[in-house]
Amino acid sequence: MALGSIVFAQVGAVWACRSDHRLGGPRRPPNRLLWAGVGLELLAFLLFQGWPPLATALQLAPIPSEFWWWLLWFIPALWLVDAAYKRTSPSLWRRLMEQRQIRWRDRQQAGEELAKRLLRWRADPQGIVVGLPRGGVVVALEVAIALDLPLVSWAVRKLAHPRNPELAVGAIAPGGVLIWDEPYLRQLHLEPQLRRSIVLKADRELYRRQHLYGDPPLASFRDRHLLVVDDGVATGMTVQAALQSLRQGQPEQIIFAVPVIDRTVAARLRPQMDGLVALAQVDHLRAVGDWYQHFEAVDDRHVQAVMTACSSDSASSEAGIHRRGKADLV
Repeated sequence: MALGSIVFAQVGAVWACRSDHRLGGPRRPPNRLLWAGVGLELLAFLLFQGWPPLATALQLAPIPSEFWWWLLWFIPALWLVDAAYKRTSPSLWRRLMEQRQIRWRDRQQAGEELAKRLLRWRADPQGIVVGLPRGGVVVALEVAIALDLPLVSWAVRKLAHPRNPELAVGAIAPGGVLIWDEPYLRQLHLEPQLRRSIVLKADRELYRRQHLYGDPPLASFRDRHLLVVDDGVATGMTVQAALQSLRQGQPEQIIFAVPVIDRTVAARLRPQMDGLVALAQVDHLRAVGDWYQHFEAVDDRHVQAVMTACSSDSASSEAGIHRRGKADLV
């Protein structure tokens, strides 16, 4: 009976793997291989128990009749449950998981909630809200409005793999800051010449964004309190580059504020900042967008509109940001 229980457990494990795979869980071995393994276990079980010479040699007890009834009903019942699950449960469970995970309607709502955790800096004469383009600027606008502080942008650029633009292998920031994901680069075997090409291309884009968004000079951050805001951090390379770059401006304080951040990344970034304000720190953050109901891409025009609406010409501006500035975006 112990061996029969093991077989049943393996069949249940196969169904669990199928279910978890449809819910977007970690990658699993192909289901056919799992079923083949279960089939071999079941065949061995029947062979050991059903072939008298082998059963006698192994001194196995006869199979009780109750077991055959369980086996007769268990497999068909499992298939029926699985078929019903495929038709209804995946969408239901997916909705339940999304409702549990989604915290904010959009970046605006995340910024409003983040501002409530930053009230100690409200109307700080030395305070500046620094938004990291592009999505971070949208969150930073809400923070700047709530705290009555000037808003500036600070462009940072990821270093993308030439054959996969979505794959980040490093980041650059103003002030000559260059960060590589060295452990990953050793796996990719990128040649020095290709590295230089990647940096040169990213540097041109960084320069374009700095001038387009009107980023202030580093000297304007001297002795200021910087509230650096992003919309979420999964890997942390661009944020690390931004913090190292802003530190060159010799601010009195750098506080990094973010709606959601990976817990491991947060621990790695702490030496780069004077304080961290995060609404959620999670393990194994796969995608920042999973925490938003609406996470549309932010383009250059949106960032320009935000910077124009806030009427902040430079980081040394003492003018506050008023709620009417947000209406200009509509």
